[in-house]
Amino acid sequence: YRRPDPSLPAVPRGDVKRFTVDTAERITRVSDEKPGLRVWSFGVNGLMLSGTGASPPIVVDQGDTVEITLRNGSSEQMEVHFPHSFDTHAAEVSPQTAYKSIDPGAELKFRFVAGHPGVFMYHCGTKPVLRHVGAGMAGAMIVRPRDLKPVDRELWLTQQEFYLGEPNGDASVDKMVAKTPDVVAFNGFASQYLEQPIAVRRG
Repeated sequence: YRRPDPSLPAVPRGDVKRFTVDTAERITRVSDEKPGLRVWSFGVNGLMLSGTGASPPIVVDQGDTVEITLRNGSSEQMEVHFPHSFDTHAAEVSPQTAYKSIDPGAELKFRFVAGHPGVFMYHCGTKPVLRHVGAGMAGAMIVRPRDLKPVDRELWLTQQEFYLGEPNGDASVDKMVAKTPDVVAFNGFASQYLEQPIAVRRG
């Protein structure tokens, strides 16, 4: 476990905002009080939030051209055994082309213009979607509005539910269907901010 940095990442430089998104199916823990499970998650530009169930946020500005390169397990260390995809609600693209599932070891690239500001979900859209998202494959894509006023600090908090199956095994689809999570966590690990709070200055 390493506490994820809750500070919002900077928008990448360059005319095109490029993000390499990798997938992993790794055994980790999402709570000090529960056994491990196989979490399916994303990494972004080389950052994997190992030891947690979280996927890093993606941040761009309104009007940016965004390029996503999805790698479905770029190495054996990622332990990827299933097809996966990348679906972002911030894009207006053909899902049959941009969001199609690719096999382990394969790569897919697509572009879009981030025309609408807001905080959007990104997730795996491979069927059955419930299993992939319930196993951890979801994160936040933030499109900063053009007229956003300066602030002292920007933070990210992603809430997820985790459904434990056998210890160190895959997540329980039955629990997903029943909507009975074992763990509710912010940024991939239960109660981490009780032990290590996010400090902000008054005002």
